[in-house]
Amino acid sequence: MDKYRPQLAPARWAPIRDFVLELAKELHPPTPKYATDVCSFLARHVDWALTTAGLTLDREDMFLPALMHRSVTETYTSPKTRQLMEARLLKVADAIGEDGRVHRLRVSVEDVQPYTREGLVHVSSWVVSQADPTKRRYGYAMLAFCGGAGLRAAELAELRAGDVTLTTEGYVVAVPGDYARSVPVHPDWTMSAEKALEGIKADDHVIGADLSPERRRHQLSHFGRHRRTGAGKGKVFIGAERLRVTWVIQMLDALPLATLVHIAGYKNPSSLVRYMGHSTLMPQDELFAAMRQTVVTR
Repeated sequence: MDKYRPQLAPARWAPIRDFVLELAKELHPPTPKYATDVCSFLARHVDWALTTAGLTLDREDMFLPALMHRSVTETYTSPKTRQLMEARLLKVADAIGEDGRVHRLRVSVEDVQPYTREGLVHVSSWVVSQADPTKRRYGYAMLAFCGGAGLRAAELAELRAGDVTLTTEGYVVAVPGDYARSVPVHPDWTMSAEKALEGIKADDHVIGADLSPERRRHQLSHFGRHRRTGAGKGKVFIGAERLRVTWVIQMLDALPLATLVHIAGYKNPSSLVRYMGHSTLMPQDELFAAMRQTVVTR
């Protein structure tokens, strides 16, 4: 990483080199390629912050959301590149604590890929076709609670049958963990929820009742990884994360921002940046009518 040289003039790289490389190292990029990518987008942002925004080399000031948005808007021309670079910078901001030290970095910031309707049909058919009852339960649980209620794989691994309640309007999931919340299962996945809960006690984990927490998470992360359904160009990977992504995008245009942040188990709206390319703008007449009906609530 010390040998990295950005596409900047030496006179502009020299003042920020140590700042960029030190921060990049503390982020612990998982691969050499991602380390190069980290250095690249950090260098361009820090250079812009100094030369255009007039900032000093201060970590907390450097990664304010409004500043990062302005940075990518003025640095990149492609809308998709702007979205990706802003998402990456927001991940860096998330990794920097209030004391300016790096605590963690989530590196999965690429554009999300939801299932299509056809893809969901393939996935559902694959689950139904499994002869092994354990595989079927895993599949039904992923469909119902990741695809129907937006749970993460780690949250599904901790879910017990007693966390799922059947009401007159359908199933409701009391999601356990750090992002505790209550989420209704989408009606399309009611049957999958029934199949996933069939024959297990309230205290039992929905999947891997006899396994350790680590083993449950491991099995879920690998479940369906090498399985493909469909044929030719339309082959579909089966995975809990992609089902959750599909659910988030399904809710994106239906729920107010603050509600979606909470119900999806996020801490702040920046986590939704990578989904925005899948959002649909309202027709202008509907938009104007909705805006005119708003009222001041506080």
